[in-house]
Amino acid sequence: MIAKRQSVLLAAIGLIVLFGLAATAFGATTYLGGATINDGQLTLTSQTGDSSADNDYGVAVFEVPAGTTFADLGNLSTDYNVTDDGCMGGSPRFQVRVDTGSGIKNIFSYLGPQPNYTDCALNTWTNSGDLLSDARSIDTSQLAGGTFYDTYEHALAAYGSYPVVSVQLVADAGWAATDAEQTVIFDNVVIDGTIYNFTPTPPATTTPTSADQCKKGGWQDFSNPSFKNQGQCVSHFNKSK
Repeated sequence: MIAKRQSVLLAAIGLIVLFGLAATAFGATTYLGGATINDGQLTLTSQTGDSSADNDYGVAVFEVPAGTTFADLGNLSTDYNVTDDGCMGGSPRFQVRVDTGSGIKNIFSYLGPQPNYTDCALNTWTNSGDLLSDARSIDTSQLAGGTFYDTYEHALAAYGSYPVVSVQLVADAGWAATDAEQTVIFDNVVIDGTIYNFTPTPPATTTPTSADQCKKGGWQDFSNPSFKNQGQCVSHFNKSK
């Protein structure tokens, strides 16, 4: 498992080099249904037939900068690990929510082997590669003139100017699973140059470690404890030695 995980991370690093990715973020802005963060990874669970849980679907919503169009989304990829029942029923998938001018619609990009997007390797980390490329078909059937097996080139020409409302990762095929559950783990999600790794950034140091850090306004940067002035900061450090 460790070796497989390392190979996927190397593939992700390859994408970083290839697409010049640099920004890193903690995670999505909104989690819905059976979406959880565990051990620095995103887990999406779709579980049907369980009246005690609101887990018919798991969704992570990623916001994009205002003014972003579909053509602006330079890349879309993720590492994923299907741990329960497999890829089926159009899930798991990315869905790019776009404003068509007459309503919000989705452009879908399914994970798993083409053309059926099923038969995913179970309990194995896989890198999707860039899903917004001519190597992958995308589903634009919700849009006027769209098709289930659309080409990225055609989608850009037809819908490239549509504003993007958000990008979502979805698992919602519990209904199609033999045990009524689908579970998929994600990491290293890449959306238009930003890498979401679901590992929180350690908090910045909030306690001075030397009296010099209190000088030139540095005393204002600390909160554990906070100080009223430079002298109080220096005094605190000297007392703590």
